[in-house]
Amino acid sequence: MQAIKSKYVGIGCIIIILLFPITIAFNYARDTAATKEINYNEFIRLLDEKQISKVEVTNEELIITPSEDNEAYKGKILNAPNINDENLELKLQDAGVEYGGKNSKEIPLHNLMITWIMPIGIMCSIIIIPISIIYFLWRFLSLKKENERLRIQIKDLLDKK
Repeated sequence: MQAIKSKYVGIGCIIIILLFPITIAFNYARDTAATKEINYNEFIRLLDEKQISKVEVTNEELIITPSEDNEAYKGKILNAPNINDENLELKLQDAGVEYGGKNSKEIPLHNLMITWIMPIGIMCSIIIIPISIIYFLWRFLSLKKENERLRIQIKDLLDKK
């Protein structure tokens, strides 16, 4: 019985070890598909062409939401380095862009949920639940077979008396 438990603990550890690289790959693919790094000159060009709808300014970067008519970056969030341009606020006002500051050191709870807890939960649902169902069905059928074998043995013993 102890050997069976340690076997399943080992399988559980292997599954957990495999989940981390899969989660990291999932997050990387999601971030790569949803964001794009651009340089500051590209940001200014987009601003001049009025292809930006919103900018969030952090200490390290500018988080840029392109306007709906921007076909090149539609559906992406753009990141540009914050070079502490003194005229940035005026440029944003002149372009009619919504802007604000953001504290980049805060990690919201929903970000943690989206990047770690949800992918691990989904993978557990996909991997662990079916394996558990298969195990319990196998265990149930093997116990049923063992029970039938024991009944036959008991019946044979009773018949011999």
